[in-house]
Amino acid sequence: MTFDGAYNLADLGGLPLIDGGTTAYGRVYRSGSREATTDTGWLEARAAGLHTIIDLRSLGEIGRRATHPVVDESYLERFVLVHAPTENPDDPEFQRICGPHLSHPRYYADNLAMWPQKFAAVFAGVAAASGAVLIHCGAGRDRTGMIAAMLLKLTGVTTAAIVADYADAVVRVNDHLAANPSAHERSFSGDEFTARLAERTGTLADWIDGFAVRDYLAAAGLTPTQLERLATILR
Repeated sequence: MTFDGAYNLADLGGLPLIDGGTTAYGRVYRSGSREATTDTGWLEARAAGLHTIIDLRSLGEIGRRATHPVVDESYLERFVLVHAPTENPDDPEFQRICGPHLSHPRYYADNLAMWPQKFAAVFAGVAAASGAVLIHCGAGRDRTGMIAAMLLKLTGVTTAAIVADYADAVVRVNDHLAANPSAHERSFSGDEFTARLAERTGTLADWIDGFAVRDYLAAAGLTPTQLERLATILR
């Protein structure tokens, strides 16, 4: 499964459920920034049934960069685009509390506590989609990983599979950085990468095991109908 050019793309299908079976393919995708996707990729996405794109980025992150392909904007008009940022990077309190941990699951709980209304908007967008959904941020690792983990737990996916999905995204980003050095983040290798990955996945497992996703989203304002849709979209 590919959408040509798409960065850090994965299908959330095929993951084991606690009560048996696996999640369905072709329902929810996760990725990095959508600007990396080519015209061919958007045609492939449309053919695959993609209906809604949930963009988790802040406004300042959105837009084509010099390294991105030039795309016919009419292709994007075929999708429902929901801009639902999970954070406000200009908020001093957010930077004080979450800033030191933005590439780590350690900040998830604090981010969720600060802006439940932002996360309600994300999941309302997923619930409203009448076809497949793509959830993305910049790298497709932590903001996307946080939302994916919550959706997968609500679906009934095993903790081990939720953690493995996140780990795969971390590996894909690290491999990309190794091949495409960035001024903002570097890749790691060998024992250093192994240790960093183990520390992050351990934190994620502890967080997701102790987090009552349904209760949080209900308190944030999602309806029972929306919650049922979210719990079954991948089944």
